[in-house]
Amino acid sequence: MAIWISRPLRLSLALVLAVAAPMMAAEVNLVNGDFEQPELTSELVPVGWHIDQREPRPSPHIQRQALLTHGGRYGVRIADYRADAGYPLRSRLYPAVPGETYEASAWVWNVEGDGWLYLEFYRAPGQRVSETHLGCGATGEWRQIVVRDQCPAEARYVAVLLYSAIANVGETAWDDVSLSGQAGEGEAANLDTKGAQASVDWSYLYDVGDRKQLLFDDLFFAAHKGFWWRVCPPHKTGEKTLVADKPWESFLINWFSVLQDEGKFRMWYECYDSTYGGDQNARYCYAESTDGINWTKPNLGLVEFQGSKDNNILFHGLGGLTNHGGTVFRDPQAPPSERYKFIFFGLVRPGGDQYRVCAGYSADGIHWQRYEKAPILDVESDTQQSAFWDERIGKYVAYCRLWTPTRTIGRSESTDFLNFPSAVEVLGCDELDPPDTDMYNNAAMKYPYAENAYFIFTSMYYHPTDNLDIQLAVSRDGVHWTRPERKPFIENGPPGSLDDATAYMAPGLVRQGDELWHYYFASRARHNQVYPQWESYGSTYTRVTLPLDRYVALDASVMPATFTTHPLTFTGTRLEVNADVRPGGYARFELRDEAGQPLPGFGLADCEPLRGDSVRHQVRWQGGDLSTLAGRKVVLHCEARDASLYAFQFVR
Repeated sequence: MAIWISRPLRLSLALVLAVAAPMMAAEVNLVNGDFEQPELTSELVPVGWHIDQREPRPSPHIQRQALLTHGGRYGVRIADYRADAGYPLRSRLYPAVPGETYEASAWVWNVEGDGWLYLEFYRAPGQRVSETHLGCGATGEWRQIVVRDQCPAEARYVAVLLYSAIANVGETAWDDVSLSGQAGEGEAANLDTKGAQASVDWSYLYDVGDRKQLLFDDLFFAAHKGFWWRVCPPHKTGEKTLVADKPWESFLINWFSVLQDEGKFRMWYECYDSTYGGDQNARYCYAESTDGINWTKPNLGLVEFQGSKDNNILFHGLGGLTNHGGTVFRDPQAPPSERYKFIFFGLVRPGGDQYRVCAGYSADGIHWQRYEKAPILDVESDTQQSAFWDERIGKYVAYCRLWTPTRTIGRSESTDFLNFPSAVEVLGCDELDPPDTDMYNNAAMKYPYAENAYFIFTSMYYHPTDNLDIQLAVSRDGVHWTRPERKPFIENGPPGSLDDATAYMAPGLVRQGDELWHYYFASRARHNQVYPQWESYGSTYTRVTLPLDRYVALDASVMPATFTTHPLTFTGTRLEVNADVRPGGYARFELRDEAGQPLPGFGLADCEPLRGDSVRHQVRWQGGDLSTLAGRKVVLHCEARDASLYAFQFVR
């Protein structure tokens, strides 16, 4: 139940309650509801409060402020700059008593837009059971919102959420928040979903040398203001790169992977004929290309199909067993006989019924053998696996599916590729995602063209509509992941298009000059549709393109934005920046000493503003080249307006 209470009525109710209320159990003690405590969290918001995991740290949208307060010195400002996003600030989770009634109240001043107050109940951190909320439009004055509801039987925690609503762009001030009701047993739960990441020592990132650094999160920044992160969808070519046009592919072409290898483009893919027979009945096939656009299916003469070996089939059940959801990668650490690795989900033993993650190897990517050691990872990962050699840690890394209890993404690492310990969940859906949604696959990769950059391209499976699109997650170490935005990296197309229902990214990446290519599976058939829909709708692989490094933009609007890094150590003589500066905008940079003072000749006033669009703008200062500063600790400061920044690199 959500209600407005006028000031006279609130006073009357308070008097009645003061006279009539008997001795009561301990009340919930909301920490820092008036925002007066001076401490800030690692997210640079008032102590006792947390931003959601979509937000960078510190958030440019949610800040403590002293300009507009209801009582005391401080309040909170939520600035909603975008029509496709909302920005929540949540309290800790306080133990609650099922069946008891709780009340949340807050004072709000909506300059414009819409602010909402939520009363939330949780089974456990990250598992919201129910919520009640109330909002108001522009007020032009302080107004109190009160929300009241009963704790559900299955809930154990209660929390307050302050929210700037989606589509109502504007600015909201909040102050004097309260939460009342009987306190349950136990301690308050810290809902800081970035707590694990906040405790990681990221200082190793700051020795940037002459290696490129992507700007897809805030880990380089000691402070920033006015910037936000935007996922950059690639350009869909609409090409039908590869289609199911052979009898052994008559039902479906499915999971695949692509490599740019030995002067050509190579593709490994699984397929099924019209008899299907289940996921484990996949055949694995091979295609290649000289340009990455026009592909051929060479006759390999390896496997017989309907009385002929005139086909491109590599194997039908590697090692005489089954396989599904496989990925091929080139292993730089392996002897020549095992240069290509194949990781897949398959039957562990002949005559058995256990399916786990297994592996194969090849010298040339054509002639394959199965490793006798099985499984290599003891997990029932019934989707496409991904694996690669990570030179940063000197180990093989595998990503798989976990059920916890919905589909999530797990990670494991191994020194020898054949003995992976139990996978640990590193990414999954949460209460910020649509209900009944999970992550279907991972298509994980270590980005080869910048340092400390990892990507996951997961297909978000929306159960109510039975469709899947592709979202992007980013990481500096492959363990701690964030999603810069909860929006598709590759969205489903309009009705009738080749990907209007289903999209799965393929592991692998192609670079052509300063352009990157990805390939993905596309279909008009939905996940739970069955034969003949999958056969009649067809399936295809298609290609998308994007400029070098431009997966996530650090955006500045028409209002100037700034960032200041932690002290960095570099080698080189000049600074290059990948940026798109729009007409009327600019980006300028400053180098400072560790005390924060501009270095002579390298201040903002000494910097020639960047303008236009280039993947390698050269930053020029009156102080000349940077050779005298190489090896010293310097702070990089940026001021930008109407610009998108993607990466920086000190170059020799």
